[in-house]
Amino acid sequence: MFCAMCGKELPSDLAACPACGALRQPGGSVPKTSVDVAAVAADTRGALAEILRDPVAGLPKFFNKLARRRALEVGIAVALVGTLLVVVGVFMAVPSWARPSNAFFGILLMAVVMFGGLTGSGYAARQVLHGEGSVEGDVFVAAVSLAPISVLVFFAGLVGMGNVELIGAVAMFAFSWTVLMLYSGVTAVSGISERKGPYAVPLMLMLTFWLTSVVTRAIL
Repeated sequence: MFCAMCGKELPSDLAACPACGALRQPGGSVPKTSVDVAAVAADTRGALAEILRDPVAGLPKFFNKLARRRALEVGIAVALVGTLLVVVGVFMAVPSWARPSNAFFGILLMAVVMFGGLTGSGYAARQVLHGEGSVEGDVFVAAVSLAPISVLVFFAGLVGMGNVELIGAVAMFAFSWTVLMLYSGVTAVSGISERKGPYAVPLMLMLTFWLTSVVTRAIL
């Protein structure tokens, strides 16, 4: 018997799935339920607040509070917010006369590819380096780790590209936080050893930004 929520094998003597925490129906496997938008939004705010207080330890700490399905939902929610920030930020930063006709689609695709690329590279790193995490963890780590970059793009659009020194200072924080949170995620959530983590993080970021640049050049 398998859990209808997350697909994991469900022992017959348990009342709830050990992987995602969903309760079993009296007749058998766990039923699929609709997404609790309010709960996901609350957990998303909680995750961002926790990480803002402690960028390194906050990511795995909050992930471990969530069931696997909820971690996936929160990761997707953070990625959607980040995508919105990137799109709005680029549109504010680049004047209309300088934007190509397909700018909206291109920027949207760029943000999606960046998130998908980091999620995919996290999954690949986990397989190659024998990590013990999950796909839900890959999604959560990728989305939260990219959040500072999304905020940076929005901030650059908000203050204007002429404020180079200010944007540069914020960029130092954004990229540092991304690297630190990604390292924390791949070691504490994805189960990659601390010895291998310093190799996994730069390779994941290089692959992600290379893929994003290729797609962006092809579209815009």
